[in-house]
Amino acid sequence: MVLVKRLSILALFTILLGMFWIVSNNVNSKTNTENFFLSETNLTKDMGDGSFAVVNLDKQGYTDLKQMTSSAGFIIVGTVKEVQGTVNLARNIYNTDEPDNNNPVIAKKYLISVEETIKGETDKEIIVTQEYLINDNMNNNYNLEQNEIPLEIGSRYVLFLFKNTGKTKELKETYFRIGDPWQIKLINNESSVICGNKDISKHFYRKTENEIIREMKSML
Repeated sequence: MVLVKRLSILALFTILLGMFWIVSNNVNSKTNTENFFLSETNLTKDMGDGSFAVVNLDKQGYTDLKQMTSSAGFIIVGTVKEVQGTVNLARNIYNTDEPDNNNPVIAKKYLISVEETIKGETDKEIIVTQEYLINDNMNNNYNLEQNEIPLEIGSRYVLFLFKNTGKTKELKETYFRIGDPWQIKLINNESSVICGNKDISKHFYRKTENEIIREMKSML
């Protein structure tokens, strides 16, 4: 009787060990294949260590200044100084210091000289990432990001941003856009909302620089 009980316990233990092995292999397989984008969106994933990472490339669309002002964590007025290299925004979900080179999303890193901070607090110079090349996954070709209008070196903008607070070394302390539109170009005291999507841009009208900044500040 005692022998039967021992055999039953041993059999149960063997079954449980087998189930654990199957589950572990499934998790490891997922770890090796799952990836996500550290990119310009307000959809994030809790990394379990007090930090978060962005997990989707979808761009939130805004149709008025109030939505943009409310959504942004930071709003700055600044000048684009230079491009400081590029970064692959696609990352392995379990080790964000490793890029996903199979499905790359390449972004430029722009150095911005901050003239005024309208919302939030930033350093006098910040790095803003903007993706421009996407791998199509089918033909292994790079395509220009659809509807993406790159920042221009030497131009002044109002930028609506989030800050990357995750621990990825290449992206630590960088900023990324809230969605589309996210940039207002300032030229000769005039402002122009920059957006490649005509269905969105039609909702915005030209205003003077002073008018649009005053309007944003009144919403805070």
